Amino acid sequence: MASTYPGSLDSFDTIASDKKTSDAVGGRTHRDMHNDLGDAIEAVQTELGANPSGSDATVAARLTAIEAGTNLGTNSVGAAQIANDSVDTAAIQDAAVTAAKIADDAHPVSSLRRDSAAAWAARSSIPRQAKIMQDLAAVQSTGKTHRTSGKVGHSWPTTDGKILVQSIELTGSPNGTTRFYDLQRFNSGDTVWPPQSPGPTYSVHQIIDDLGPIALWGSYIGGSHGWRCWKLTIVGHDKTSADLGSQWAGGSGKVYTLAAVVGNVLWFLEPVKSQSGGSFTPDYTGITSGQVMTHSAGAVHTSSVTAAANATSDQLYPTSTGVTVSCETPEGTTDGITPIVITCTYTVPDYKSFIDTAVANVGGTPTAWAAAATPGLVFTDTIERYGPLTLLRRQLTFNTAQFLDYSSGALQAIPLTTPAGGSVKYTAPGFNAKNGLDISAGVLTSAIGTSTTWATSDLVSAGTPLTEMQQQALKSDGTTDLALQMGYCEANTSTAANRLTNSTRHQLYVVSSTKKMYPAYWSSPTVNGAVVAAGTVHNTLAYRYYPLLLPGGVMPT
Repeated sequence: MASTYPGSLDSFDTIASDKKTSDAVGGRTHRDMHNDLGDAIEAVQTELGANPSGSDATVAARLTAIEAGTNLGTNSVGAAQIANDSVDTAAIQDAAVTAAKIADDAHPVSSLRRDSAAAWAARSSIPRQAKIMQDLAAVQSTGKTHRTSGKVGHSWPTTDGKILVQSIELTGSPNGTTRFYDLQRFNSGDTVWPPQSPGPTYSVHQIIDDLGPIALWGSYIGGSHGWRCWKLTIVGHDKTSADLGSQWAGGSGKVYTLAAVVGNVLWFLEPVKSQSGGSFTPDYTGITSGQVMTHSAGAVHTSSVTAAANATSDQLYPTSTGVTVSCETPEGTTDGITPIVITCTYTVPDYKSFIDTAVANVGGTPTAWAAAATPGLVFTDTIERYGPLTLLRRQLTFNTAQFLDYSSGALQAIPLTTPAGGSVKYTAPGFNAKNGLDISAGVLTSAIGTSTTWATSDLVSAGTPLTEMQQQALKSDGTTDLALQMGYCEANTSTAANRLTNSTRHQLYVVSSTKKMYPAYWSSPTVNGAVVAAGTVHNTLAYRYYPLLLPGGVMPT
């Protein structure tokens, strides 16, 4: 009989001394025994191959060295040799992989597979959010990632036979930060990349300044925002760029800094105000009609100017510095598992250091002052897009003590495009009705006539803060054409106690002019402000989700 090795082990009976060569033992004659042993030996040689011990003394020694990890050749183990989920965290001992053991460029960021939606769901303490991200795990493979010079995007099909394409501009905001500028709907068969503006069908949502700023004592800083200034229109003034950084007394002991000269308009930065905990803020007192601005120090042109009317406020661009934007995604089109990963970092200078630098460098520019000043805050915003899901991570590092009076949020959104003859509805569960608007049940944007703030005191349950919001673009028959769901999702940044402690000013704010939604993430622990100590790091994780609609415009549950 032929050898069955290596599929199974062969069995050979011992031949007793009284047996003749013509006797059959275990079903084999003497000749059969010789033939079967020869087959078995050949099977072993075939399995081991030539020189099975290699450079080691024995085969056993070679196997022992392989198990110890000392006999693996360069590039001998790649992704193809490691099955999905075959190695998990529990299988990697602490300190088993160190920087010294990873060669330069051995793991380019673009080659790393990001966490799946299911993995994000496991981090969420809120069942509804967890289910949203679990559902998304099933649709990732239906999308495609795109990239051209300066622009990236993701496309995915909807259940009504259309294709949604999110286009992302890597430059374009006033301070160079990322702008998610358009979501378009295409018919199947249309050329979806590079996107056309407008698309063959129509734009369904524009997202401006997806990277939100932080409010520092009256100014929105970072992203496409800057320190607040007072603008005075003085016809016939003699000030030039040589006077930038000079000091001007405006009465009541207040000293302002000239920051910009634009035609007849002079821009003045507020005085520095000392706060508690070694922090400093702008002293927002304004400049009123008739106020005389008298030269104090630094100017080439020193004649006084008088405010002909109350000064108007504006934001000084740019007062962020060190802006970097990077995008990780392969060139061309890939499957939906490969996400677009965009990281934007920027630094906001400490306000006192910013003013001190301006005073010490008269004739300079706000950009140069910001670059030379001491960093006050460092933002790192990372956006990961999985088709209809966008995950937004924010890390905010306080290099110097900061006195806060308002909030920062990783989410903001203007309304979805209103369908012909239709409307847009906002829903934010958990609020009592306010100003006749029951946003918990849903409010049409057309009914929001004035800017409205839903504060912590407006919550139905004092212990349950706002977690998620929804927009629905309703067609003329009342069915949903497209929806947007967004909220905060990581357990250690979204606990009720954390959100309530740090969001006293508002939970949700809707601007009447643009109907833009601002859901607060955190703000000062007290209405009057509080000091955040130097070295403090804030982290948050949020999501923005365009549901794939079910037939008939029914929202998924």
